[in-house]
Amino acid sequence: MAPRILNGSTELKAAIGEHLGYSDWMEITQERVNQFAEATG
Repeated sequence: MAPRILNGSTELKAAIGEHLGYSDWMEITQERVNQFAEATG
């Protein structure tokens, strides 16, 4: 499946409910969790 580019909030809203594809697995390390916690308070 080719990447789909959504330009702006209107196109994003129009894509609600559509299957947009899959992505690769991403390992979530403790460091990443800590960075997220730090960034979001």
